[in-house]
Amino acid sequence: MTLVSLRSVPHPGSDSASPAEEPVLLEGTQGWHHFLSWPGAWVFALLVLTHRYTLGRPTPLLVAGGVLFLYFSLRYTGRFQLTSKRLMWQPRFGEPVQVPLESITSEGFSALPAWGEVRIKGSHSVTVRHVRHAGRLAGLIELHRRRPFQGEVDGTTRVGEVSVLPARRVQEAASSSRREEPGVAVLRPGYAAFLPAHRHAEVFHGLVGANAPRPDADVTVEVLVDQMRLLSEAEFDVRMREVVLASGGELWHADEVRSGPASVAGQGIRLGGARGAGMEIRPDLAQFEATDRIVRRWAA
Repeated sequence: MTLVSLRSVPHPGSDSASPAEEPVLLEGTQGWHHFLSWPGAWVFALLVLTHRYTLGRPTPLLVAGGVLFLYFSLRYTGRFQLTSKRLMWQPRFGEPVQVPLESITSEGFSALPAWGEVRIKGSHSVTVRHVRHAGRLAGLIELHRRRPFQGEVDGTTRVGEVSVLPARRVQEAASSSRREEPGVAVLRPGYAAFLPAHRHAEVFHGLVGANAPRPDADVTVEVLVDQMRLLSEAEFDVRMREVVLASGGELWHADEVRSGPASVAGQGIRLGGARGAGMEIRPDLAQFEATDRIVRRWAA
C-alpha cells in the first residue's frame, strides 16, 4: 500500500494522454497473506487439517471447500486507488468501478479495519476486502468527502514552505523537574506548532468536525498534516491553529520563539515559548535544510 503516489490517473472519460489527471493519494492490492483476516480461510485450513489426520485422503467436502475458497479468493481480490475525488476499484475479474466521494452519504460508508474491509455506497457500491491499513483508507475517504477538503483540493501539494518532523514537548517546572511528550512539530515562516502524537483523533475532528467517526490509529498526526498540505497556504494556517487548539498542542509565533544554534545536522534545535513550554526537534539530513531555512527566517 502506498501513500501519496507520484503517479496519477486520468479523469473519467478522458484518454490516457489527457493533462487533466488526479494524483493518487493511496493505493493498494490484496496479497495472499491478507486472507488470514478472512474467517473462511481459517475454516478451510481446519477442514484440511481435519481430513489429513483422520481420513488421510481428499473427500467431496474438502474438494468443495477448496473450490469455494478459490472462488471467493479470486472474486474479492483486486486493486484500489484513492484520489481526492473518487475511489476506483479494479477487481481481478470484471469491470472497474469508481465512486465519487461527494456521492457517498453517512449511511453509505462503513469500515471494519480489523478485518481489512471498507464498504462505500454512493453512485455505485464498492467493498474493498482483505487489505492492510484499511483504517487509513477509511480515514482518508472520510477526510476528503468533507469540508474543507471536498471540492477544494485536487490532490497536489500546495503548501511547500513547511517542515514536519518528530518532536518532544518539554515542560520545565519550578522544581527543576522536566516533563516530555512525543509529538509532531510543524514549522512555518510565521510560527512553530506542536501536535501531540496520541491526539490523532482530536486533530482529525478538528479538521472535519466532531460528528465524524473516530479514525483508526493508522490515521496518524503525520498523515493528517501531510493531507493538510493539499489545502491552500492560507487555509493550512487557519486549520493548523484550529487543530492545535483541538488537540491541546502548542503554537508560538515567530517573534516569541527563542531558538538555539542549528549549524550542523544532528545537533538538534531547541525552541522555547511562553509559559515555560518548549519543544525539541532533531531533524535528519533530509529535513535539516528546510528546517534550518525556516528557523533562520524567524531570526531575520
